[in-house]
Amino acid sequence: MVWRSKGRLAGMEQNLTQSRPLVSIITPSFNRADLIGHAIESVLKQDYSPIEHIIIDGGSTDGTLDLLAQYPHLKVVSGPDNGMYDALNKGLKLAQGEIVGFLNTDDLYALEVFEAIVAPFANPVVEAVAGRAEVLRAGEDGKLTPVAEIIPSSPDNLLEQTVLGQPAFNAWFFRRSLFERIGAFETGYRFAADRDFMIRLALARIMYARTDTLVYRYCQHAGSLTFNRENTFLTEIMQEHLKLTDGFLRKDGLPENAKVFLRKMRTRDTLRMAEFHLTKLELGKAWFFAREGIRFDPGWPPKFINKLYQTSLVDGLLKRIGSFYFTFRQSGIHGITRRVAIWYHKKKRPA
Repeated sequence: MVWRSKGRLAGMEQNLTQSRPLVSIITPSFNRADLIGHAIESVLKQDYSPIEHIIIDGGSTDGTLDLLAQYPHLKVVSGPDNGMYDALNKGLKLAQGEIVGFLNTDDLYALEVFEAIVAPFANPVVEAVAGRAEVLRAGEDGKLTPVAEIIPSSPDNLLEQTVLGQPAFNAWFFRRSLFERIGAFETGYRFAADRDFMIRLALARIMYARTDTLVYRYCQHAGSLTFNRENTFLTEIMQEHLKLTDGFLRKDGLPENAKVFLRKMRTRDTLRMAEFHLTKLELGKAWFFAREGIRFDPGWPPKFINKLYQTSLVDGLLKRIGSFYFTFRQSGIHGITRRVAIWYHKKKRPA
């Protein structure tokens, strides 16, 4: 494990006063040399001090550490970890700030927003502050264009949006003491631990403030774990959602409205994934999600049938089946017999 801390930016200590709380920004990193510089610069361009920026690197080998060395104000820890959420937990243990934020290597903070974020924390009962977020997509010219906006929820619908919507975890800042009260991140998740944390936060009914300020910019690309247009990690994410909903629904004393939202989430996700895999003729995966949906929703089958008729799935399946049948006929009986014979001889061949 490597530890490096080379001090703060010139002039930052001159601005440090006891009346301004230290803000800790934690960034998990692994082989993101092409992106992390922009994230770091978005912190440097803030209108607030003091700030400590902690990078928890998983042992990058792509030049990330060389790039980080160009920023002497960073606190960098590099070494093996058990994934992104393990890195966030390590960062929490090192953080000295009263206020904590989490920045992904491929995302950005909006310009000069920290003053607006820190101001509500002057009220000692405020445990978190939430701002607006936007999702950016790069065009063919490389220019980033906003394609979606996420507005922070009111306390009345926080639980519903956290379960069924997009909680925009990174647009939140938290009082560090909150993690001592409701716990840190579950490292058994690769994708869903931030949603798990936000559900626990919503169930705890914490006191938080909202700001209309645009705080966070998610950058959509193929390697993003958060906003991935190509659905690269979709099946894994939805499997973790099943684990998440299953865990919460088995807890004693869970409020009834939480049960309703979690069951809706499970039904929605399993319907989506059963359809997704059925269109690809991945019947085993489709049946897995169907079975998981039925476990908590006896009305799942008619909902799925209705979903099939509301989409072009039936037509698509018929075309795929027709294509498969045509290929089967084209191969001819001799081709099929030959393949069976080859398989049989391989099976009977002594080891």
